[in-house]
Amino acid sequence: MKLKKDFLELLRTDPEFYEEVRRTVLTDEILNLPALVRELAQVVRESAERTDRQIAQLTENMGALTARVDQLTEDVRQLTGRVDQLTENMLALTARVDQLTEDVRALTARVDQLTEHMQTLTARVDQLTEDVRALTARVDRLTEDVRALTARVDQLTEDVRALTARVDQLTEDVRQLTLQVSRLAGQVGRLSGEVGGLLEIKYRQHPYGYFGGILRRARWVAGDELEDLLESAVQMGRLTAKEIQVLRMTDVIVRGLREGRTVWLTVEVSGTIDRDDIQRALERAALLARCVPDEVLPVVAGINCPEEVREGALRVGVWVVQDGQVFAPASQEANR
Repeated sequence: MKLKKDFLELLRTDPEFYEEVRRTVLTDEILNLPALVRELAQVVRESAERTDRQIAQLTENMGALTARVDQLTEDVRQLTGRVDQLTENMLALTARVDQLTEDVRALTARVDQLTEHMQTLTARVDQLTEDVRALTARVDRLTEDVRALTARVDQLTEDVRALTARVDQLTEDVRQLTLQVSRLAGQVGRLSGEVGGLLEIKYRQHPYGYFGGILRRARWVAGDELEDLLESAVQMGRLTAKEIQVLRMTDVIVRGLREGRTVWLTVEVSGTIDRDDIQRALERAALLARCVPDEVLPVVAGINCPEEVREGALRVGVWVVQDGQVFAPASQEANR
């Protein structure tokens, strides 16, 4: 026991002895173990650092991967929606394809029918081809006829040129004749005015002769008698000054008896009676009727009166005195 204590004491106090005993007791592997442990610790530290870096990198990669997974999840949702929409579109397209299938069947039937019609049309075209050949032959014959007709037209053209020259000469002759007729018309117009003036004098001087077929005791009303009548009408407000002037322009105003009653005539006189005379007679008869309490008859008088003018006058109630002959309107014929 004492020996053991002394050995342990010597190990604690004598470093050289301790080192010698350690080399004797321990093998080289055990002696090298601390160095190996230090190396292993260094490797473990380096490995741990690499592991930390890798974990950090993996963590970062995991975050990016998570973001990508989230994005992919959203893309999948959108894709799912699009797939659903495409499914609906596919169903609709399927329905349309079914409808198109029916349409194709109907179209096929129509094509078959058109094929039959085409065959019929082909036969008709063949017939038309024959007709065209025959028509071509007829056109050739017509071409010859046209050539002959062209020659005749050329001859007619020459004849027309000669005729045109003659027509030009006739046109000039007609123009000269028209000028002469215009001058004559002016002279006739002046003469007609003079004749009308002479007739007014005759009708004023002999009213009982010319208007005896309408009135008895017919006499021309003029001068003071007429002016007194017109002034009275103005004072009583029956006529305006302008209307009085129109009434003064009446060619002849006649008063007489008809069936025991006083009747007045407004007479428009012309060498040749026209529609303007009829209109003036009506207007002036209406004005005179506002001046007197008696009946007033419109009259046109002259030497000539075209039949249509006379019929028009009688139709509107105007008496016609033509070259001394009296024509009464239908409404007055029974009272003559």
